[in-house]
Amino acid sequence: MLGIFFAYSHKDKEKLYNLIENLNSLKNYCELIYYQKTLPEKNKKEDFFLKLLSEIDFFVVLLSDSSLESKYVQREISEAIRLCQCKPGNIKKIFPLIIDDTIDSSDLRIHEYIKQQNVFRPTSMKSAAKIIEEEVIHELSNM
Repeated sequence: MLGIFFAYSHKDKEKLYNLIENLNSLKNYCELIYYQKTLPEKNKKEDFFLKLLSEIDFFVVLLSDSSLESKYVQREISEAIRLCQCKPGNIKKIFPLIIDDTIDSSDLRIHEYIKQQNVFRPTSMKSAAKIIEEEVIHELSNM
């Protein structure tokens, strides 16, 4: 089963949950992975996620002012970029989604590698889910 990891700020958790609800077509062949309170304590969280990132296929980052200020999200992004650039790449694709009207792709806090990807600004979490579904299916057809 393929793994899709979602990096987000907890301030954006309602948007994440809405996105997850709209990814029904992927749930049959993809494991949708995101941080919840049931995972390890905060001091173990970083190590847990860095190990987990080495086992996933796709990385979705919800870009908002909050996530760009989060040291955890920034660390996850840096590790995802490193793994995506490995040959053969562990992470096949990074999907950056801007979910905050106060930022755009020129924001200096967004890593240059992320800016080189197709940065999407979905109009809703339903349209974000459609983008992810189409991109995952496209990537799978190229495997």
